[in-house]
Amino acid sequence: MSVPTTMKAWTQTESNSLSITEIPVPKPQANQVLVKVAYAAQNPTDWKHSNFLSLPGVISGCDFSGTVVSLGTHLASPLKVGDKVVGCVHGGWSKEEGPYAEYAIVESDLCFVVPESLKLEEAATFGAGWVTAAQTIVQRQGKAFPPADTKVSGHPW
Repeated sequence: MSVPTTMKAWTQTESNSLSITEIPVPKPQANQVLVKVAYAAQNPTDWKHSNFLSLPGVISGCDFSGTVVSLGTHLASPLKVGDKVVGCVHGGWSKEEGPYAEYAIVESDLCFVVPESLKLEEAATFGAGWVTAAQTIVQRQGKAFPPADTKVSGHPW
């Protein structure tokens, strides 16, 4: 897939607002993939970052769905170019990672293949929700994640 050198992104301004700007398309590093964003959902954290926490130039957003267009090295998951994926990033902190852009850099272990039975526009809403649920189980209840090679039966979700 051909990836352009620049993209449009919704970035933070000096006046705590957002503006569409033209910026370079980031290149994935170790354990990262570049996703062409199809849909981005909005969470309360997105506007809170924009109003109170983000620095000028960072890209907003957390939840997204899209297509993997480029791979970094040493991926933690078996993603490949062309995969339709859903995931989340900690938007509002980085000039490369927010999904309120045409392309987003994503850690490969925060990105999952979308089942064929789910539309990309529906999948975009899963990101921060599943991260919050996982944090509740692991951090609050002290449960460990199952090993990566654990067999799961039934529906993949």
